[in-house]
Amino acid sequence: MKILAGNSNRALTEAIGAYLGLPLTKCHVRRFADMEVFVEILENVRGQDTFIIQSTSYPANDHLMEVLIMTDALRRASARRITAVIPYFGYARQDRKPGPRTPISAKLVANLITRAGADRVLTVDLHAGQIQGFFDIPTDNLYAAPVLVRDIPAGEPALERGISHPERALDCRDEPNHLRYPYLNWVVPRTNRIDILKIVAVAGAIGVVFYFLAHRGV
Repeated sequence: MKILAGNSNRALTEAIGAYLGLPLTKCHVRRFADMEVFVEILENVRGQDTFIIQSTSYPANDHLMEVLIMTDALRRASARRITAVIPYFGYARQDRKPGPRTPISAKLVANLITRAGADRVLTVDLHAGQIQGFFDIPTDNLYAAPVLVRDIPAGEPALERGISHPERALDCRDEPNHLRYPYLNWVVPRTNRIDILKIVAVAGAIGVVFYFLAHRGV
């Protein structure tokens, strides 16, 4: 198994490697003077099961190109399997046409990753679950909430966990300290802004909001 780090969050990749007891595969991901991306893999990956750890977070276009070029480099180096681990999947909010003459950019990005040569994609908390269907390769959409709720103290009689989408509550219903959930109703009047219209909860409760999309990513 080979683990490769892009530039979006090298600390996360190093933590994953330390947990697995595996050193990171040596590779250079750098820029030419005109800022185009250049990738050079410095180890033999022929016949290996490879994992690229790279969110397509800010700056989204740069990090996306790193994923594509690293994938192409691995494919041309005869890696046996290439898994793109993308904790934050940029362009995910563009999963439908909000109006006439607008793109479905999430589908375009899925096509780019597939055509670059990825065999599998692993991501976390997609903006919408149906984005998995945009890929023509196996795609795993993991949920962070079941892990996050373990850090919420158990035994609080009025403990509430805010869920932006009601279906997200189902992801945590089997946790040992699960109690009950409030419901948040909001609208997005324009890009990068959210207005909360209604909060249904219990007076005196502790609210913890799990939000599924961070503008800066991971």
